[in-house]
Amino acid sequence: MKHTKRAFVLLIVTFLIASVGFSYPAQAAGSEGETFFYKEQTLLTPIKAEWSYEGKEGPNYWESLSSEYKACGKGTNQSPIDIETEPKSSVKELEQELEFDYNETIYSVEDNDEIFQANSFDLDNNTLTLNEEDYRLHQVALHTPSEHTIDGEEYPLEIQLVHENDDEEQLIISVLADEGKEDTVLKKVWMALPKADGVANRAVDFDATELIPELDSLYTYEGSLTTPPCTENVTWLVSDEPISLSEEQINAVQKVSSENNRPIQELNNRDIFKVIP
Repeated sequence: MKHTKRAFVLLIVTFLIASVGFSYPAQAAGSEGETFFYKEQTLLTPIKAEWSYEGKEGPNYWESLSSEYKACGKGTNQSPIDIETEPKSSVKELEQELEFDYNETIYSVEDNDEIFQANSFDLDNNTLTLNEEDYRLHQVALHTPSEHTIDGEEYPLEIQLVHENDDEEQLIISVLADEGKEDTVLKKVWMALPKADGVANRAVDFDATELIPELDSLYTYEGSLTTPPCTENVTWLVSDEPISLSEEQINAVQKVSSENNRPIQELNNRDIFKVIP
């Protein structure tokens, strides 16, 4: 696997429906790392209806909240799933060419009430190439606890890197996070965590290449967005190597976005492949 170790910037998603427009940022002084302030954010695709992770607007009711959300209840290829690795014969191996070309980029920070996420200022500056098909990194999101599980094991955090190609086909890289050592790259990101719901009036520019594991192998399957409208035909690549975050880092995210994981969905007739680069 080719893994271009340029500055791979990430913050913290959710559904890929939104890329963003911003006014030119001005640098703030006296902060650790590069912190910027900006004026506004505009979602290109508005949310059709209010939804949440609990009560009458929770996952069991998403399909009834809008005609746009029917796939949340009627879809047959939904995400997230439990990735069962045993017996080994049930997971087929798949050779694919995967190359990252992520570079230093400014990301805005947003807490949209349900998901803590970051939005890229420069979609052309961070790409992923899968079998000669280019995908641009639009957003990065945090879900806590993890949405995907491996052999039934749930992780404290899941980081989702949401990409889209020219045909608006979506690909999401999922990195699971476990409690352990502090991640020094994400230490800068935590400075930008909003203290209340809504768009944080800042953005962060930093190198998060080290956040991604070596990705010696991943699991891949065809699924959906894990938030309304639950659009299907999304390619998922789930790392089988969790990264390490400190208890303090995990707690900081949980204070902003607690219990924002969609329940595990039925696999139905889908295959899970282990990607061998």
